[in-house]
Amino acid sequence: LVHVDVNHANILNLDITEAEKMPGVVKVVTAKDIYAAGGTNKLFGAQPPQVKGDGWERPILCDKKIFMWGDVVAVVCAESYEEAEAAVPKVKVDLEELPAVMNVEEAIKPDCIEIHPGVPNIYFETHVKKGADAGEIMEQMPYSIEDVFYLQRQPHLVLENDVGFGYWDEDGNLAIQSKHIWIYKAAAFMARGIGLQPSKIRIIQNKAGASFGYKLGITNEAMIAAAVIATGRPVFCRYDTRHHVTYTPKRAPALMRVAMAADANGRITAIDHTSWVDHGPYSEFAPGLVVKLCHYMGALYGVENVNGVGYAVYTNQKWNTAFRAWGAPQVHIAQEIAVDMLAEKVGMDPLEFRYLNAIRPGGTFPHGHAPDVYPLPKMVEILLPRYQEALKRAKEESTETLRKGVGVAFGVYTSIADGGDTANCDVELMPDGGVMIYNTWEDHGQGADIGTLGTAHRALVPLGLQPDRIHLFLNDTYRCPNS
Repeated sequence: LVHVDVNHANILNLDITEAEKMPGVVKVVTAKDIYAAGGTNKLFGAQPPQVKGDGWERPILCDKKIFMWGDVVAVVCAESYEEAEAAVPKVKVDLEELPAVMNVEEAIKPDCIEIHPGVPNIYFETHVKKGADAGEIMEQMPYSIEDVFYLQRQPHLVLENDVGFGYWDEDGNLAIQSKHIWIYKAAAFMARGIGLQPSKIRIIQNKAGASFGYKLGITNEAMIAAAVIATGRPVFCRYDTRHHVTYTPKRAPALMRVAMAADANGRITAIDHTSWVDHGPYSEFAPGLVVKLCHYMGALYGVENVNGVGYAVYTNQKWNTAFRAWGAPQVHIAQEIAVDMLAEKVGMDPLEFRYLNAIRPGGTFPHGHAPDVYPLPKMVEILLPRYQEALKRAKEESTETLRKGVGVAFGVYTSIADGGDTANCDVELMPDGGVMIYNTWEDHGQGADIGTLGTAHRALVPLGLQPDRIHLFLNDTYRCPNS
């Protein structure tokens, strides 16, 4: 991968002449090759129509602008990895550097440069309102707090770097093997960009080890596809650690203002909050994250009066994507510190305060719907003696130079996408009387293979099949249904 060490710039010229003369180099692939093959050179990433702009702002290979440090302008295809790396410095890129917008405070200023000209830097917003006006309620309460919180950008830092392999299969499909964890969507996200129908893009998931969320997005797949199309040959791509850290997306940082009030009895009566998510220069998956921030804030306390707004903001920082517990860490770092602050103001123990305010039957989340279960009060009752023992131990073990304490927090996260949940699975009866199971339940550390085997074994008990008669064919969009 060829990338330049700037955050924001116009590309004036890209010269690959010398690089293509280097030993072993077959071709240096640029955006021109993608356009020549009928592709748009743009990727999509699950944006709803409410996003300002068209949501197709991420280039596969940059040809007009650099939007972040780590953006790729070309791919060197050579006979060996070492020969490809040796040719990278020979690619010459002339740039006109632009002001880099490195945080949301700068990005939202009225006079800030637009990162995508014609599209405002605040490109998505969502609101939540429950009950009466939270601000008016707060003015009537004896206890209130307000502060600003920030959860920083976080890299996934998986143990294995991105690796991918691409080729034309025997049926004329462009096959990509990678560690993607949403393989039907991977084909859809990149189809227009590379100029093929999704049905002609075959995504096969390699053993992923783990992704922690980032492989919901396209990292190497589209660049591999472009190289296969441009060279007509099988292509192998391995990110070194520098490529991996600079190019793969991160957990999005969020700047959050939270105001919270309680009545004379210590019950939380109102929350007013605003969140600005720094999603880097690309909008993919940002709206879903921002919606979750409004979905979670105040949820576990059943607060009756909630005003909230969330914004997705373009910057020239690293682009972002899903990361385990997507949206929950940002909210809880702000909400739980705020709850501790309010408990201190009321004069209550932090766990006692949470027990008093924990959502109970009849309580609803900020969008007005009720959870299936209300486990928190009982959980706190079980926790209480352990908590009291921990407080006692912390006091006894503290000295003048070493202080020990006990922290408590509530947490919530949804483990499925909001909305309808469906999954398809094919079962084939084999000539030997066994079965073959086909699905695309992608494994990213949770054990989907043993989950498929165990579920199938249980479902097929009437056939009397032992586990060794149940065979798995998993995670190939050409052979398996969308699970």
